[in-house]
Amino acid sequence: MILLLVLLVVVSGCSTGPLYGPTEDIFTEQERELFCSDNSFDCEDFETQVEAQQMFEDCSGVDNDIHELDEDNNGVACESLP
Repeated sequence: MILLLVLLVVVSGCSTGPLYGPTEDIFTEQERELFCSDNSFDCEDFETQVEAQQMFEDCSGVDNDIHELDEDNNGVACESLP
């Protein structure tokens, strides 16, 4: 567990801040309408948990988990990804 935490910090490139990567919007409004309007992605479509988390948060996270990326509704998408 500690190794995973250290790895996530190193991958994110920072020693403090969000554990699961940046939370800024990654889509334009038009892209958001396209990507966040129906269930068109699953965890297998992402290479890393950080990428899945960005999609999850940009599509409103727990309030609108349209892609069902957070199976246990804890706010963390695709926990099995590296």
